[in-house]
Amino acid sequence: MLAAAAFAIACAATIVGDYNPRSPLMPVGSKAVLAVLVVVVTPAWLSRGRLRTWAPDLTVAVAAAFAGGILAGALHGSDYPVGGLSSDIGFRVAAVTRFSDTWQLVDFSYRGLPAFYPPLMPWTVGRAAALFDLTPYSALKHASIVMAFAVPLLSYLQWRRVVSPALAALIALGAPLAVSNFILQPESWVALFLIVPWWLDAVYGIRRHGVRELPVWANGLIGAALFCLYYYYFFILAVALLLLPALNRLHPPADRRRWRRLGVLAIAATLSAVYWLPLLVSIVEAPQPASLQNLYFDVKTHPEHDDVVVDVFDGSVVGFLMLAGLAHLTWTVLRQRLSAGLLLLVAAGYAWYVIGFGLAAAGKPVLAFRTERFVELVLVIAGIKAGGALVQAAAARWKPGDVTRLAAVLGAALVFVIGQSYVNVLLNDPFVRQSHDTASPNGGLEPYASSGARAPGVPAARVLELVRAVHGGDGQPVVLASGSDFLRSSPMYAFNEWQAIYAHPAGEFLARLDFTRQLARERDPGRFAALARGNRFDPIDVFVLQSAGENQLVYEVSTVDFPHGSRRVQIPFARDQFDRSRWKTVEAGDWFIAAPR
Repeated sequence: MLAAAAFAIACAATIVGDYNPRSPLMPVGSKAVLAVLVVVVTPAWLSRGRLRTWAPDLTVAVAAAFAGGILAGALHGSDYPVGGLSSDIGFRVAAVTRFSDTWQLVDFSYRGLPAFYPPLMPWTVGRAAALFDLTPYSALKHASIVMAFAVPLLSYLQWRRVVSPALAALIALGAPLAVSNFILQPESWVALFLIVPWWLDAVYGIRRHGVRELPVWANGLIGAALFCLYYYYFFILAVALLLLPALNRLHPPADRRRWRRLGVLAIAATLSAVYWLPLLVSIVEAPQPASLQNLYFDVKTHPEHDDVVVDVFDGSVVGFLMLAGLAHLTWTVLRQRLSAGLLLLVAAGYAWYVIGFGLAAAGKPVLAFRTERFVELVLVIAGIKAGGALVQAAAARWKPGDVTRLAAVLGAALVFVIGQSYVNVLLNDPFVRQSHDTASPNGGLEPYASSGARAPGVPAARVLELVRAVHGGDGQPVVLASGSDFLRSSPMYAFNEWQAIYAHPAGEFLARLDFTRQLARERDPGRFAALARGNRFDPIDVFVLQSAGENQLVYEVSTVDFPHGSRRVQIPFARDQFDRSRWKTVEAGDWFIAAPR
């Protein structure tokens, strides 16, 4: 209740406040608020009696309100989530838009295919957008803020089952501050911080003394929800499952009923089958399936893509924390089941690195670089655990009161230092700027857009209006389009994904691209119209192409260029292919729009 009240006050302040979120005063004010909160919370850790027992709850409540409030403050004045419509957030907006139009678990781009990306977050946000009559991108913005608020709370509740409330609070507070923020991937952010304590509790059977085991169905339900939020970490956990016998050999479990752990995973797999089973069937049945998402690999522009080592020697506070955590796990692995479990998760992460880079060398990458944050998180958790063990050892040797006071002061100083870095990273993130620089569908700029922001020549809303006018039919049309902004903010279907790495594996992106080249080469207007409407993929209801000369039109799309990331492809069409006896056409700015009569 305290967290919700503080969060509501913080969000209300960002709504009614008259301030520029990109002003240099924003980080100054945010750090001042952070300092005040640290000063308010620290005495609770130094007190005795009931207030001391409330200190973990109070700390997490304040941290949750600050995390949600600082993101809400950074996005003040913008209707868009972090990133606007660009990069990874763009297809999330498209998915929310799709689910605001239908409750069915379908792909956001291709007609007739099941959902490709984990649907729990976009489906929930999309249904909320429909219920409350919100624009999908605005609903996603608010959902991202709520997730920033919820992460410390949910992480704390999960970790309380594994370690003491005090240590759980420190992990729930420190880990999100220390590990790079997933502000473009809010559902990944939630899954990352919940999946480790859930796995330790539900599968490794590690709980603090006195905590009862959750029913198998409850743990299975949590696992299914995590899988439907962001499934990638389950590849690492599959390796961790193979290491379970080693954990049990080092530390025999208190509960030797293996069926309970396997039952958790079986229930999680069964409940999440509503997502993965139709996806698997669609891939198996597709004539030319291709998982192009995994080909997002480019060491020239993303050096971290070929990095197999988490840097614990970078001289930073976080690097030192991870190094201390690794040393602590190694030192205590034979004495504590929790240390052994965390060390096996680190080992599983590096094993997945080896598997992933072996596959990448064979031309079949699996985005192994995404493992970095998982390993970082586990090592940060271990570092916080090491700090707690150090305080306990010192209290046993010296006066406990003096040790507690010193630990509280040092911990508060550390939180403030790392918290300042968190504020700097968030407020200076270029994707936060992008949320303010993205033009609204009607072409207007946000109130705090940068001086270099430019509105499009033809607003997305105008393109949508013209597409619907020339289409004239019922239902959502299938559009072959060079531009993507209007597609991301409408439930229309794309004949082909605007960027290959986001394409559904059963969508046959490359085969559709080859067909588009074949279609563009067809100069007979009759054959051209017949191919557009009678191909084996989808009938093309509307073309949205860019003008490139007196008779030339261009379809532009981003395809894969492994191992060099992606490349833009331009396919030339001609105006005379769109015979006016067969096509209705209209032009707006550089856009040429055509639909069959």
